[in-house]
Amino acid sequence: MTKDLIEENAGTGPTLHPSASIPTGDPQSASATGNYVTLPADFPAITVTAPANDTAPGLLFAATFIPTAFGKGERTSYLLILEDTGQPVYYQRLPNDLALDFKVLSDGTLSYFDSTRNLWVIMDDSYREMATVRPGNGLNAADPHELQLLENGHYLIMADQLVTIDMSKRVPGGLTQTPVLQQIVQEVDVAGMVYFNWPILKYVPLTDTNQSLTEPTISPGQGSIKVPVVGYSHCNAIEVDTDGNLLLCCRGLDSIIKINRANGAIMWRLGGKANNFRFALGPGVPITEPVHFYYQHDIRRLPNGNITLFDNHSNPGPQHSRALEYELDEQNLTATLVRALHHSPDTYSRALGNVQTLPNGNRMVGWGLNAEHTLTEYHPDGRTAFEMHFGNRLISYRALRFPWHGHPAWPPAMVLQPANNVLNLIVSWNGATDVVGYRIFGGASSPDTLLGTEARTGFETRVALQGAQASYRYYQVVPVDLQGQPMQASDWAENPVAASCP
Repeated sequence: MTKDLIEENAGTGPTLHPSASIPTGDPQSASATGNYVTLPADFPAITVTAPANDTAPGLLFAATFIPTAFGKGERTSYLLILEDTGQPVYYQRLPNDLALDFKVLSDGTLSYFDSTRNLWVIMDDSYREMATVRPGNGLNAADPHELQLLENGHYLIMADQLVTIDMSKRVPGGLTQTPVLQQIVQEVDVAGMVYFNWPILKYVPLTDTNQSLTEPTISPGQGSIKVPVVGYSHCNAIEVDTDGNLLLCCRGLDSIIKINRANGAIMWRLGGKANNFRFALGPGVPITEPVHFYYQHDIRRLPNGNITLFDNHSNPGPQHSRALEYELDEQNLTATLVRALHHSPDTYSRALGNVQTLPNGNRMVGWGLNAEHTLTEYHPDGRTAFEMHFGNRLISYRALRFPWHGHPAWPPAMVLQPANNVLNLIVSWNGATDVVGYRIFGGASSPDTLLGTEARTGFETRVALQGAQASYRYYQVVPVDLQGQPMQASDWAENPVAASCP
């Protein structure tokens, strides 16, 4: 027990003895949670491959799944909030589901995309669903790539719409009835009222794509659109620019599009066939690859006016993915590459991925569709501050870091395991962030005797009760917060040995 907890309970009961027989789940082991009993059996095997070194404040957010690109389309997904040690803070298992883009919004709520219901879920700090967000104007297929909360309380999202086009008049070998996936940028409220509606086919020619227009090959796999389609734009991120207009990241066009929010007009395009900018390499940027990006994700505007994006760089080669920062001169239309972050050794992510600029200047890079790496945090000078891998072919669309305080509505979980004249008590509280210890109670007819207080040691705290402490019929734990105040008590747990006695 920690010194302050020992002093708090002086004279209140016997000291509790840490169990030597129960592994503690070393956060730097092959799996930080491999021995835990209050986690599901298929919980991700999280490995910290580079221990934290001056990381930015906050916890790690991810949503895991196994993509069909790895040969097996398992749809079980986990929403995860993690410590830098790999210890979970919160998990939500979503069987037969695909969750994407789990994050903290600017008002302190949580959001993620739920593919089973084909909508965005908004949760409060006790992880209760408080609202859902979906497209308006009669569109019923939400696009899973992006949700942004606006200052007016509305949300920026995208909708998917199936449009049949006679491609024989546009490209050689085109089909007369080609199903095309049109993405529509919308500003909506939780009631589905639409305040901005931008269908990309109205503004961007089909022939600007880097995708084939002669054969439907992409199946979005969500919402009401399940047939193969031509996904010509594949937009995957929306950013509100500093002037109030919108930046739209379109992987299928190799392009960032700036949209006039007042009239929908395209103000400029960065990259792709209709590029308006001259690309240049800034001084001292150590790269040998092109300064252009290809098949990119996650456009973000920085406070200094620069932009960042995750360059998958799927084509042309070399296929080395990287996080890029450009200085944009929108008057003279120049884009100067001023920073590039590579994995060491180089790695390739065919799809997905993100780069997040953190308050201390670090950068969080999520490697997306990558079997070897999940996320890396970098110092401003490019040194690795932290790295984590989920393993078992698990990936996360984005990997992010946010400050977070969770207050779950459910009680702590407790398991009692008798072994060799010792009663092992194992407790965890999924989603709680402010617990420093647990007061442990036992009793013959009710758990009314304080046995002591044990410091929290990770997601699970394990204690070996011996002698008289192990002989009670009922047990209960009460978490203690940072101010030493009691929190929500667990349910009673019955001692299996005592329960079997006549």
